[in-house]
Amino acid sequence: MDPFTLPLPDGRQTTGLLCFPSKPAHPVKGIPLVVTIHGGTYTASYYDADAAHTISNPAKALGIPVVSLTRPGYAESTALPHLQEGETWNQVHGTYIHELILPAIWKAYGAKSGATSIVLHSHSIGASIGIVVTALHNRNPSTAGYPLSGLVTSGIGAKLMHEPAEHSSSADNKNDSLSQIDTFEPTPGEEAPNVPWPTEVKDAFMLRSTEGLCSPTLLQGTTAKLNHPSSILEPFDIRRQWPKYWKDYAKDITVPHMYGLGSEDGLWKTEKQWIDEYAAAFSKSARMEAAALPLAPHCIELSYLGQAWLARTLGFAAECAVWDVLRREREVKQ
Repeated sequence: MDPFTLPLPDGRQTTGLLCFPSKPAHPVKGIPLVVTIHGGTYTASYYDADAAHTISNPAKALGIPVVSLTRPGYAESTALPHLQEGETWNQVHGTYIHELILPAIWKAYGAKSGATSIVLHSHSIGASIGIVVTALHNRNPSTAGYPLSGLVTSGIGAKLMHEPAEHSSSADNKNDSLSQIDTFEPTPGEEAPNVPWPTEVKDAFMLRSTEGLCSPTLLQGTTAKLNHPSSILEPFDIRRQWPKYWKDYAKDITVPHMYGLGSEDGLWKTEKQWIDEYAAAFSKSARMEAAALPLAPHCIELSYLGQAWLARTLGFAAECAVWDVLRREREVKQ
């Protein structure tokens, strides 16, 4: 994939990676511009880790353009101001991506890629941000600066595997990173520290590194290269705030939505009741597909199942784009 830097109207910049395959030789009804939103401690390269683990493989095979976004505050993408009283990470970043980043991406790459609409492909904390973005768009689609026809989420759920321990300490918690998150108290308007996620800890939690769910070569240097510092406010939100408000956004999503959670996810409960509860929250979605993916870890996209999952979700994105065009044509006729 090719790097890009895009200036934003407020003076900041967003960065990431591009993959624009050759346009179809024959006319098609709709083409999605798939915009990926990575999870915590990753960047756009989560979707382009190496030659065997990249969304560009199925994208080129299917002829679907992809923009892999590096979220604000990661790598060369400009960070946002410190959170103020009453703000949460997901809400602020979701609003910013909706109001500034996606309109800029659509203006720069929509026509160039031949796309008719955007479909979001989002993972983990990126999925929670994707839910906020999609809800904001669907509440007022006529005023949004971009067309949105679908949403893919993975690595998120309705119930955390390990609930926050309000009074825990690193001494009585087996994971120092989770303990730090669960005892942290943010100060509005001030910079928050980064939470430590050593590569070996991440690999154990997110890839089940000892259970044979991903390539050994991925663990021999690639995951270390993918590892980036992240603000503690990201997991603080997802563990201690997001569970209280996520359904307020989910209920306003109307576009088709595809959801996958690895059956071996180490962060979210994967039993059927929790998959069903997650799906039920998106009651207005035009189409909701939800499943636990057998023998896949939290980071599905980096696992042995990753290329198959990405191919399936890009096919879903193509369906969303066609549906969107047909829907709008029907509305014009009525």
